[in-house]
Amino acid sequence: MKLSELTQEQLELIADHRPQWLADHQPEILAVLRPWWFADYRPQWLARHRPEVLAILRPELLKIYRPDYVEPDLPAEIEKLLKEG
Repeated sequence: MKLSELTQEQLELIADHRPQWLADHQPEILAVLRPWWFADYRPQWLARHRPEVLAILRPELLKIYRPDYVEPDLPAEIEKLLKEG
């Protein structure tokens, strides 16, 4: 069986029971399914590859691992939506 043949449910099962394996072999998948796992156990990876996620989950760690990261401003239409909503 290949990774591409797995269903969403099967990937979720692996993420729940073997997150370390996914982190070692397919970190991008685990970063989507369980971003908080990365924030807790591999914040350096998130800081390098998905700093926007670390900025939300663990902003204090982002300041340590990526002090140069500047979070982009939201587009005007999103800000308008938030003000109206």
